[in-house]
Amino acid sequence: MKHYEVKILLDRTMENGMTKKVTEQYIVADCLSLSESEARMAQYIAPFATGEFEVTSSRVAPYHEIVYDKFGIVSQADGEAQKLLGQNRNASTDPDRWYRVKVSLITLDERSGRERRTALNLLVNACSVNAAHDLTVEHLRGTMSDYEIGNIDETKILDVLPFGDTEGQRKTFNDFKKEVGELVGKMKEDAQ
Repeated sequence: MKHYEVKILLDRTMENGMTKKVTEQYIVADCLSLSESEARMAQYIAPFATGEFEVTSSRVAPYHEIVYDKFGIVSQADGEAQKLLGQNRNASTDPDRWYRVKVSLITLDERSGRERRTALNLLVNACSVNAAHDLTVEHLRGTMSDYEIGNIDETKILDVLPFGDTEGQRKTFNDFKKEVGELVGKMKEDAQ
């Protein structure tokens, strides 16, 4: 299955109340075909569009893997660290950005004895470049070959639609904390 990069042209209401045509970019993950990616995108965007919308382009995405910041833990730690160190008082702790991370896997060719580099592009969900770097290192932990992280660039991608994604399947870190708190409270009640 492939990931597809889909661009949508739609009307958005701006802060001043005016309607403006904008192009938004999304990734539709794990599709069998181009038409499936466009159909899933149309189904996803329909409830949020104020008027008509149009899929303007769709192509195979140049990303080998998509790395998520599960529950936003790495982004929250990075944002809080930036605030505590005085680097950025307004640092975000929400993994609301997508970064393109270029990684070179380094292997040794046994016949010639030369280093061989294989380029990979990862799409990483994080709140900052530092958090994207940390998530990439964590994701590549345990790989058998050495690697180098080349570039980390912020993309214009607004969201990734994983296969079988529904709003009910998505959880934020705060939702997770709330569920844990409820479970702990229930366990205390049961113990009494």
